[in-house]
Amino acid sequence: MKIGIDFGTTNTVVSLMKDGQHQILKVGRRDGQKTTLMKSLLYFPEQGGGPLFDDAALSAYIEDPEHGRFLRSIKKLLPQKSFEQTRIYKKRFNAVDLIALFLSEVHNRIKEETKLSRLPPIDISRPVSFSKDSEIDAMAEDRLIQAYKMAGFEINSITVESESASRSINLTHKTLEYQDIALIDLGGGTTDISFISKRAENRYQIKANSGVYVGGDSIDSSIMNEQIVPLLGKGSRYILPFDNKYVAIPAYIWRSLSSWYDISFLARGEAVRFLKSVLVSAEAPDQIAQLITLIEDNLGLELFQEIERVKIALSSEARARFTFEEPPISISFTQERRMIEAIIDDLFVEIRGALDEARDAARRDVDAIALTGGTSQIPAVRAALRAYFGGRAAVIDLDPYHAVALGLVAA
Repeated sequence: MKIGIDFGTTNTVVSLMKDGQHQILKVGRRDGQKTTLMKSLLYFPEQGGGPLFDDAALSAYIEDPEHGRFLRSIKKLLPQKSFEQTRIYKKRFNAVDLIALFLSEVHNRIKEETKLSRLPPIDISRPVSFSKDSEIDAMAEDRLIQAYKMAGFEINSITVESESASRSINLTHKTLEYQDIALIDLGGGTTDISFISKRAENRYQIKANSGVYVGGDSIDSSIMNEQIVPLLGKGSRYILPFDNKYVAIPAYIWRSLSSWYDISFLARGEAVRFLKSVLVSAEAPDQIAQLITLIEDNLGLELFQEIERVKIALSSEARARFTFEEPPISISFTQERRMIEAIIDDLFVEIRGALDEARDAARRDVDAIALTGGTSQIPAVRAALRAYFGGRAAVIDLDPYHAVALGLVAA
């Protein structure tokens, strides 16, 4: 028996290989149903009794954002050298503590699904690169190992995510005729790349790896910054009291609109008080009033859900209507696919650098591109990747959410 855990920035997936058969365990919980995707989320209720995990954490946060601490993308804490600890109510947590709490719940759910009283040593994944700085990269991996051990796991092996996804090819595409493949895992937070080549017995081996911290979340942030934030007053000014001069609204407010999670933090600081104080003298009072409502009513998640809906719609349509109505907020416009394509072109600069690095190390071209990760489903992303390889490489679609976990338990 083998158990693999793909602890992701957005979701966590667990695989099982038993008696030669592989499967994805249903460790996620959503609307009373079991799912294969467990959201990598934590929520600490102010009154205690937590933490909550997965969809329960998200639901609790939406219901009561003011009386709890909500944590997402906790995987991103691993390479943050400056993050030593945070205080959550009366207790202090470092990065390892927080991730271990989440992984402890994963541990419990695996036991529930497998009916095992004790789990065997597990196989886990990690990004190609937590950081280009080798010292920070090693620190991040060490933190990850500590968190798994603190959660009660024994570790059998650690595998780079794109390398693990390449192993899933041997499970799901046993008769591929391609000799050299670029396997690209485009997730929410990172893009991992492996160049692989066929060896004996129709199996593939890694020739080179590379990675970069660019993913689907970067696209959402760009849409927000370029299309929506200007409609909430970005670029407008207010009159400085007693000076009668126009000055810009502080940049930190606009930067904090790049993710729905950061928007929630604005409600806890001085931002709302400041915005209300300048509302009368603002150049765009109606837009600033909408921004205040967005922050005060904690509508960031709902707004980004509409961004996600439109992004998905543009995967199959040339244009889609963006509509967000939460009076006094009223935002509506037609989003063209070419706008998404322009955003992806900008982000692709970093991905292209990682591709160059892997191709130079592998010293070979490829016959095909194998894609996994939710972001790999966006047509503009796929088109950019095909163009990078000259339009000649075939495209192989792996399971977008489960390939990494499946590869962890592949023989």
